[in-house]
Amino acid sequence: MRGLSSLESQYGLPEGLLSSVMNTESRGNPNAVSPKGALGAFQFMPDTAKQYGIDPLDPEQAASGAARMYHDLLTKYDGDVPSALAAYNWGQGNVDKKGLQNAPEETRNYIANVMSGMQTNQRGIGSAL
Repeated sequence: MRGLSSLESQYGLPEGLLSSVMNTESRGNPNAVSPKGALGAFQFMPDTAKQYGIDPLDPEQAASGAARMYHDLLTKYDGDVPSALAAYNWGQGNVDKKGLQNAPEETRNYIANVMSGMQTNQRGIGSAL
C-alpha cells in the first residue's frame, strides 16, 4: 500500500496531515462508522466518497480520496490549513457562509487536534498506513 507521506508529497500537502487526520477521525480504524453515517478511516460521508470516486472502507482508496480532497481544500482556501480542516470537518458551505471564526467547538477542537498530531508526526512519532 502507498504510504501517507507519499500521497502528501504527490498532492503538495503538509507533512503529517493525512496521518493526523486519520488518527483524529477514526484512530485509524478502516471500518469506523460514525453516528452521522461517516465511513472508514477518514470518515467520508457517502456523497463525498461518491464525489471522489472512492470506497471509504478501502484504506488505500480512502487515503487517496482524502489526499485529493485536502489538495482541493487547500487550493480553495489559499493554503490555509485551519480553514481546510474546518471545511473537511464542518463542511465547505459552513466555512464559506459563516466563517472560520464562527466554527462550533467540535470543529475548533478538531483543528487543534489535527494540528497537534501534525507536529507530533513531524517529530517522527506519528504513524502511517
